[in-house]
This record gives sequence, C-alpha cells and structure tokens, in this order.
Amino acid sequence: MQIYLFRYIAVTQPLKYARHKNHKRVWLTIGLVWAISAAIGLPITLGLNNTERRISTDCAFYNEDFVIYSSLSSFYIPCIIMVFLYYQIFKVIKVFFFFFFF
Repeated sequence: MQIYLFRYIAVTQPLKYARHKNHKRVWLTIGLVWAISAAIGLPITLGLNNTERRISTDCAFYNEDFVIYSSLSSFYIPCIIMVFLYYQIFKVIKVFFFFFFF
C-alpha cells in the first residue's frame, strides 16, 4: 500500500522525498502495514466465522459482513487510491516530458 504513495512523493516532490526516507519512518511504515493486515485478518481468526450453520470441514466464510469489510479494506479502497495517485504521477511525467522534449 505504501509503495504507490512513496512513488507519488518521489515523482512530484523529489527533494522532499530524499529527506522523507529515514529509519524511523521505515519502521513506522512496516508496523503500520502489519497492523492493518492484522486488523483485516484477526477477526476471522478470533471466531467471527463461527456460526451454527458452519460446517467444520468446509473452508468458507459464513459472515457476509466480514467478506465486505475485508474486500473493501484489502482491495477496493487501496485500488482506488493507487489508481488516483498513479494518474497524478502520469500527469506530472507528461508535463515533464512535454516541457523538456518539445
């Protein structure tokens, strides 16, 4: 998730990006990614999927809310943010290319 954000900063503000990288921020980013992953995966591991209609031999999700929550938070929302930021990067690169080569 953080990769496209760092690319956006590196392309749109290259001088700020050089100051942006440090060990504290790297460890904070790693911790944030693990915390988000745990927040997405832990509810199902802690028993959210245990219902009376669950068959213990089947590997299936029985909680529809979890399916919506996990798919939104792990795919759809990051995908929308990523497409928006990559579009912004494309606009900056297009202006840079046009300015220097035409």
